Amino acid sequence: MLKYADCLIVHNDSMKNLFEDRGVDPKKLVTLKIFDYLIPNGEINHAKFERSVSVAGNLDVSKTQYLKDIGKIDAKFNLYGLNFTLDAYKNVEYHGAFPADEIPNQLNTATDIRTRICLD
Repeated sequence: MLKYADCLIVHNDSMKNLFEDRGVDPKKLVTLKIFDYLIPNGEINHAKFERSVSVAGNLDVSKTQYLKDIGKIDAKFNLYGLNFTLDAYKNVEYHGAFPADEIPNQLNTATDIRTRICLD
C-alpha cells in the first residue's frame, strides 16, 4: 500500500530512514520533526520514583477529552502545557507551560522521563 500513497507523513528522521530502507521514495516522505526529545547523555540526576503519569501538550479538555476523567484514576498526574483548567482534582499537579524542547528538563521523575510522555 505504501507505493500507492502520494505522500507519507512521518514523525522524525529515524522513521523516515526506516521507510526509505523499505523502498519508499524519499520524495514522498514529509518529516514533522516531533518526538525527538532526548535527554543529553541520558543522565537523570534528580530522579525519584512514584506512581504517576505525565502529560505534556495542549491541556484543553475539549481537545484532550480523557483529561476530564483523570480524577477517577488512582494515580498522580503531572501536567505541563497551555489551557490548564483541572485544578479541582486532588491527584493533579500542574507544572506550567514550556516550549517542547524544554519539557525533558522540566520532568521531575524517572517515570516521567522514561515511560509516560504524551505529546498532544
